[in-house]
Amino acid sequence: MLIKDFTDILAWQKAQSLAVSVITMLGKNDDITLKYEIIKAALSVPSAIAAGFERRSQGEFKEFLYLAKAKASEVRTLLLVAKDIQEIDQSTCDDLMSQVEDVSKLTYGFIKTFIDKDKKKKTTEAVA
Repeated sequence: MLIKDFTDILAWQKAQSLAVSVITMLGKNDDITLKYEIIKAALSVPSAIAAGFERRSQGEFKEFLYLAKAKASEVRTLLLVAKDIQEIDQSTCDDLMSQVEDVSKLTYGFIKTFIDKDKKKKTTEAVA
């Protein structure tokens, strides 16, 4: 499939869905400290993928994908803290953790396509 827009990227679609889930599940509470940080981190994941795509450079795009993956890890960490201090319940944590882990795996899979292309290019250049 040809990717014409960042919205065509499955990792972005899942990250967008994660952000919506986080806002829906956590955003309707009066306590805004930790939950706000989780929402902010979740919003940064699809934003990083979109920003990287718009750079139109594979190297920069790959760096933004790494940033998105790092932000997904930040979301996971904040969710675990929120659960441990009983800001969110186990069920909410499990649901959101599952989604963020999917996003992280998809993002790394996308990063790996760039790594594999780089390896193949270097191998081809070394043979030539």
